[in-house]
Amino acid sequence: MQKNYPGMFNLTKGLMMIAIMMMHAVTDGLFGYGLNIQSMKLFPLKILGYGSMPMFFMLCGYTTKKKSWKACFKSQKVIIKPYCMVAGFVLVISLISVYLAQGNYQDYLQIVKYNFFPYLLAISAGTFMGIDSHGIGAIWFFVAFVLDTIILNALLRLERIWLQIGILISMAIAGIYIGRGVLLPFYLPQVLVGAGYMYAGICCKKMNIFNKKIHPAIWGGLAAGWIYMSWKGNVNMADNYWQCGMLDWAMSFGAGLCLLVGLQQLNIFEGKLFEKIRWIGRHTMWICCIHSVFQIAIPWNQLMQRISPWPIVSILVEFIVYIGGAVGICFILEKMKHNRKKHYKRMLHKRN
Repeated sequence: MQKNYPGMFNLTKGLMMIAIMMMHAVTDGLFGYGLNIQSMKLFPLKILGYGSMPMFFMLCGYTTKKKSWKACFKSQKVIIKPYCMVAGFVLVISLISVYLAQGNYQDYLQIVKYNFFPYLLAISAGTFMGIDSHGIGAIWFFVAFVLDTIILNALLRLERIWLQIGILISMAIAGIYIGRGVLLPFYLPQVLVGAGYMYAGICCKKMNIFNKKIHPAIWGGLAAGWIYMSWKGNVNMADNYWQCGMLDWAMSFGAGLCLLVGLQQLNIFEGKLFEKIRWIGRHTMWICCIHSVFQIAIPWNQLMQRISPWPIVSILVEFIVYIGGAVGICFILEKMKHNRKKHYKRMLHKRN
């Protein structure tokens, strides 16, 4: 029997964070070499991608509950602070790169518009009001999580469940169809779509899903629907692309649930490798932030063919930079924090 405990999702978060960095490296590599991103050779990654974002939203929903409005807004500071830090680092690194390339005033202005401006309004990649946007990288999820938490805090105050579900479905329809092909600030379409996934996570906790006996035929049906829709449909939540519209959204709940429950079964495994993955899971927020800086500040599409004429080599290099850089910097920061605490305790001990 699995009990709820702090860190119960660390292994799941660690595995998915590694998978997301790998998927970003693969897509960058394919774009950099002008290759077909929809190739059937990448079907396993497509399957993973179909359920990964629903799973992350469900996971966050599992730990979400109704709070006072003061507590709700106060808790968002934990997410907003690292978001602002990422924006600052991207700006500094981008300006340094222009300086090293001996760029002119126009180059500086262009890099600020392209790399930094999207963070001010949380805009995805594309063109917004005539300004080209690079997007904000993996931390778009932070924006959606903060706004969905606030939305659900209001929604959970409604007593009738059918009304809650009706509102969530209406939000998803608006997000998928109204936001199609249009860049909107604060990832509004993704926020409208993601609220349903987080609500599903809340329901999973109420149902005690990890200890509930569900007939294997149901899991088989959900898995079959997941694989079929991964082939038939196509989802890119970051870009608000839903090839089969609401059908993709509806079927992705099963994909997210299968991933969440399936990965949680791996918690029985122990050992050094699994502890390292759990460490990544414990530091997912900061690793995601560092990964986002690398993702946006480094022009991977331009560098790919310079690294190697073989796509697999460049993809591997990018993945190593992503995971090595994020984990390494996070480890150094944790060490510095630990040493600072030890120094503070020694100072207090001397005073006493």
